[in-house]
Amino acid sequence: MSIKNIISEIKKISGSKYIITEDWRKQPYSKGWRYGKGNAFAVVKPGTLIEIWKILELCVKEDIIIIMQAANTGLTGGSTPFGNEYDRPIVIINTMRVNDIHIINEGKQIIGLAGSTLFGLENELDKYGRE
Repeated sequence: MSIKNIISEIKKISGSKYIITEDWRKQPYSKGWRYGKGNAFAVVKPGTLIEIWKILELCVKEDIIIIMQAANTGLTGGSTPFGNEYDRPIVIINTMRVNDIHIINEGKQIIGLAGSTLFGLENELDKYGRE
């Protein structure tokens, strides 16, 4: 399947509003805060776990390199491409829209999905008098 067709399939999964293919718009996702930068043919911002799963399924089927990314603030450089010497196309899956936090057991436990943040967690736990 061509890259154009893959992009079309991803749009069917997450919607055209949530796929970025323009170089200037991809830059905040394809360049690390501290180091690391490289090309990806697309950045996708799925809104549900099901969308993530369907995009992963498509990328695996098409032998595409997958880079999972949340806020791109990591110290390791692992959430962005590093150079342009990859042997296959790359897609970045940014998980920040999948940000649900589920409070369990009166705030003693939580389930934080891939895009959840510590700030969001603090806000949720504040309701239970916990930090």
